[in-house]
Amino acid sequence: MKEHGFYSRKWLNREGHYGTAFILAKVGKKGNSGIDATVTLSDCYRQIDLSFDVCDREDLENSRFKLDNIIETLTLFRDEFERQAKGLKLP
Repeated sequence: MKEHGFYSRKWLNREGHYGTAFILAKVGKKGNSGIDATVTLSDCYRQIDLSFDVCDREDLENSRFKLDNIIETLTLFRDEFERQAKGLKLP
């Protein structure tokens, strides 16, 4: 039996801007034997599911490693995006 610990779904675009892109994140325990965790990213035409499932210590360490790398990369991406945006001359 799965215990739901976390569930979040957020739209990624502002209302009226490009359709139905979203992020969905779920984390739940599989009793005392593991974790069922998934992040889904979707835009108008494509979807990816990132699995962070845990059944043993190796899975746990790998899922932490994967999550830390994603967070680090997206943080650096945002920083560079903002740096690039400062020089724009937009209407």
